[in-house]
Amino acid sequence: MPVVNGMGQSRSTVPKQEKLEAIFNQHLNVVNVIRKNYQNEGWSFPGYVYIDATAGCGDNTEVGAPGSPKVFCKCVETFDLPHTCHLIDREPHNTSNLHNLFENNPNVKIYTGENSDVLYDVIGTLRGTPFGLIYFDPNGVPDFDYIGTICQHPALKKIDVLIRFSATAIKRVRTVFDNHTLKEYISSIPKQCWVIGEVAHKDPWQSMFALGLNQKIHGYDRYGLYPIDSSSGSVLLRRLNYTVKELSDPLPGQTTIFDFGQAVRA
Repeated sequence: MPVVNGMGQSRSTVPKQEKLEAIFNQHLNVVNVIRKNYQNEGWSFPGYVYIDATAGCGDNTEVGAPGSPKVFCKCVETFDLPHTCHLIDREPHNTSNLHNLFENNPNVKIYTGENSDVLYDVIGTLRGTPFGLIYFDPNGVPDFDYIGTICQHPALKKIDVLIRFSATAIKRVRTVFDNHTLKEYISSIPKQCWVIGEVAHKDPWQSMFALGLNQKIHGYDRYGLYPIDSSSGSVLLRRLNYTVKELSDPLPGQTTIFDFGQAVRA
């Protein structure tokens, strides 16, 4: 997979961005309904915040697909939601390009630096407890410990988390370094509900999305993302969690969705 300015780009990028657009639209649609309910009750809506922790340059030039910042901004334009978009990237070339793309958009804020350093500055700008989504799409295995820690911040109480990564990479690292399983990583992040789905069929890297929600949001199954407490989700989680060798064993580890659900609620 070629890496351009710190951004991985391959044939799977196009279906990934198509699924990402569906995820954004579904999430924005649900929050837009919540906003209308706030209005009907005479309450002040706290706004929608999108944080892209690995924003890139805004374009996947090698494959001709828009980057996640452009995908989100396209989606949010179709909803009447007061929003702020925070874009973070460690490469100055990428953030320079983002400035050029969004220079006329007052809702977009751009930051150069490691997201582990910048995110607390971004969180410091939030007022109240807005709704929203924080997106991590790193090259390699995500820092699940850091993501779990950042998600505990009170300002992110109503902000859901979306992570894109390779399940195959996690399994390979685990077999060498005896690291956690995918199931254990996800369960360590303090979200009430999870939906998961693969980016593309028969992808050897098993690139996938994991969406951690503060409450259940229905409708993602039509995009190939399933709640982990559903029959389809539990089957998918088991396949993504274990190696081929482990799956050939009669009972590899704790395979029931009940065990996983208990861990998430603990």
